[in-house]
Amino acid sequence: ATGGNGGNGGNATGVVATAGNGGNGGDAVAYNGDATGGNGGNGGIATSTDGSTSGGNGGQGGDATAYNGDATGGNGGQPGSIDAGSTGGNGGTAVSVGGNATGGNGGGLADGGCAVAVGGGTATGGTGGTGGFDGCGITATDEDGDGIYDVDWGDTP
Repeated sequence: ATGGNGGNGGNATGVVATAGNGGNGGDAVAYNGDATGGNGGNGGIATSTDGSTSGGNGGQGGDATAYNGDATGGNGGQPGSIDAGSTGGNGGTAVSVGGNATGGNGGGLADGGCAVAVGGGTATGGTGGTGGFDGCGITATDEDGDGIYDVDWGDTP
């Protein structure tokens, strides 16, 4: 299952220009297969004659959940312009039961998505964009078969 990508924000030009935000990526859920969240759209670029601009924010990456498969969060969109106060979208969260999980990467000034793998598999947090933090990676396994899951907080910041 794959979530759809978010659309890009519209650009703006004028005396006081405000660009559109990028759309969020779609979420994805899969049973007995892999799930990949959609990527967030990029923020629009703003251009003005007097410097009064506001670039659009990047859209959030879509979340992914997989049962008996791998899950990959969508990447966050990039901001239209970091110097005008806009930010990128955070990476999507990934959760897998019985597979690997990888969080989506964040756009500029945004965080990477967290990843959770339950019942085996690896969990790798997404990379934060410039100025953002990396996402966490958490695994939970029942190593001795007693029905109680042991949690490894891995690369949790």
